[in-house]
Amino acid sequence: VEFINYRSISEDALDIEHDITCLVGINEAGKSNTLLALEKADPDEELTVAEYSRHSDGFGDPNNSPELRLWFEPDKDEVAGLKEIFGESISTLLLVKTTDGYRVDFPAIDYKKSKFYTPPALTEGTETQTENPEPTDEATQGIRKKVIEELEQNYIPRFLRFDSVNFNEYFLPQNGEVLISQFIAKPDGMKPIKNLLALGEITDFSVLQANDENKRLIRDTLLNNASKKINEEILRVVWPVESVEVRLSAEGDILKIRLQEKDKTSPFRPDERSRGLQWALAFNIYFLAETKDELQQAVLLIDEPGIFLHIDAQKKLLEKTFPKINESGNQIVYTTHLPYLIDSRFPERIRILEKKNENTIIGNKAWSEGEFGKIPEPVRTALGLRWAELFNIGDKNAIVEGPSDQIILRAVHGVFGKDTTIGFLPAYGYKKFPSVLAIVQIEEKQGFGIVDGDENLETLRKKCATVSIPEDRMDTIPTLTNNPAIITIEDILPEDLFRQAVFKVYNPLCLRRRNCSVTETEIPAGYPRVKKVEEFFAAKFHAQKHNFAKMEFASFCRSEDGSAGGGWGEECRAVRAKSAKPRRLLVQSRTPKKSFVFLLPARRSLGAGGEEKIRRAQNQKCEQNFSLVWRALASGGGAGRQSFRSKWVRAFSNKGHHVGKVKEFWFASLRSATNLYWILGVKKNWRFCKIWFEPMFFRNVGNSERLSV
Repeated sequence: VEFINYRSISEDALDIEHDITCLVGINEAGKSNTLLALEKADPDEELTVAEYSRHSDGFGDPNNSPELRLWFEPDKDEVAGLKEIFGESISTLLLVKTTDGYRVDFPAIDYKKSKFYTPPALTEGTETQTENPEPTDEATQGIRKKVIEELEQNYIPRFLRFDSVNFNEYFLPQNGEVLISQFIAKPDGMKPIKNLLALGEITDFSVLQANDENKRLIRDTLLNNASKKINEEILRVVWPVESVEVRLSAEGDILKIRLQEKDKTSPFRPDERSRGLQWALAFNIYFLAETKDELQQAVLLIDEPGIFLHIDAQKKLLEKTFPKINESGNQIVYTTHLPYLIDSRFPERIRILEKKNENTIIGNKAWSEGEFGKIPEPVRTALGLRWAELFNIGDKNAIVEGPSDQIILRAVHGVFGKDTTIGFLPAYGYKKFPSVLAIVQIEEKQGFGIVDGDENLETLRKKCATVSIPEDRMDTIPTLTNNPAIITIEDILPEDLFRQAVFKVYNPLCLRRRNCSVTETEIPAGYPRVKKVEEFFAAKFHAQKHNFAKMEFASFCRSEDGSAGGGWGEECRAVRAKSAKPRRLLVQSRTPKKSFVFLLPARRSLGAGGEEKIRRAQNQKCEQNFSLVWRALASGGGAGRQSFRSKWVRAFSNKGHHVGKVKEFWFASLRSATNLYWILGVKKNWRFCKIWFEPMFFRNVGNSERLSV
């Protein structure tokens, strides 16, 4: 979505993921304005002149209008219908919304092939007419109007905004009671009750009215069963306090809703529980019920969800409730300041909003170029958390250079991998590999660095040695794949999938330019691929230099389960199943302590004896689980090794007399140690180097605090 002169957004664009998009930024950065702008894309909403940006030169002119440019990629089941409307197959649709409504800017309508075209009737005294006559201006105007109406009714998704702070209208009645007769008369006026009963599979509300003993017994049985279903539905998804359950009952004309602790007999009214519990109950009841009914295939705009929840409940909201909402075809765009609602495992979802010269700037990347120097925004937001929580460090970790590498390997590994315990951590720059490996070692986990072939591996290994990290804990992609031509993560992908993803990224960019087009077959796939593509599109765009759109490219392999949304999952499975001769090869590293599986792009890259290598690899793959990292031997770490953490703490505790008054220091990754910038005022001795991942400073830290830092 491109925003032009809307409130604080003078001109910028937001890329919306197929599932979840997270907007983060400081107060007044423009997060709420972005949601308001997206809400205006809804067919039932209208743009107004009053929303025109005050920072624009045209502010105050009643003839000027804010503008939303909406780029859509049709689903497979929409392609046929759109072809009937436009008269030709389309892959991209551009709708522009102003104060006058929608208009179609791309593609052009083939009026004579559109289903709305009607050939003109014969005029009086004319026996024949010209074959396929050109439609008149009046006819084309009528066709355009019908196309817009059809798109509004059947194709443009709903954009619905929810203010999570002011969510009271979705709360259950505070006293937990409602008159059944009033509810049956106007159930839509009591949405929380209606949705709660829907989760309990009660849709015939007449059963709630019981005039005799037999009907009362039936009603009590239905409400008891409904209570069990509601608790199963909500507890299975997310619930802040798992010991609390919902209990439904009825007395006469009163329906009672109580919250009861397990194994306790005294129930509570909703207003007797915390606001966080009431909010979680309201949020889940509404969305879990509505997504089974009317809330489907929509873009849900949620402002500050989970602000009343504790940390574990925030995690469940992100990991359980949101994916459940996605199952109904909904896309979620939400804003947050909460670190536990920023999932660094999926950097492609994160959008950073900043304010510059009173204008909102939307960053569609997961890191910032600000004063902290390329610190990942989720990390900066969540400073102070444990490293393992901060980086989602697991037992087995593959460290890669950037988030695009993380996304590609995570998706490909999700298709071919069998070891689900392996996680991929971005170092956000090759110079920070030693720092991340040190953090992994401090957490007593296993880690291995996968370095691009054009980086200086020996320099990184020397830095790793300063913190007792063995040199075999990282290696380059050419070495791991046994192919010196393969330099980056993009090079390991099969050629056809690489071309397909590049085409999906750059075809819309070419369509927006005059006299520019690109086909999938002309995209270069030679090594090194990134450099070749940059040169190709620099010439295509008549530019001196072009930077490869890595994050956009990586987003087309983000679907780990092969679901829709641009993912490569299904294509990868199809390629794997196409032939018994695999395109992928198990390659054993020259280092005897570990072995790797990497994807090789084609058989021809194997050189002489390629078929025999493939045969051996196939047999070996049948015996071993797919793993993109290592199988460490006992000598590589574990209980037999003294932990890095214990060495570090003992060094400081034994040398406390070396510490003087602590000054302010700014540390920049491992360079701090190598340049003898000493943390906590320790005198110059290499044994006391402390490696910190990102810039921080400490002032007057006491001796007792040092050991816990």
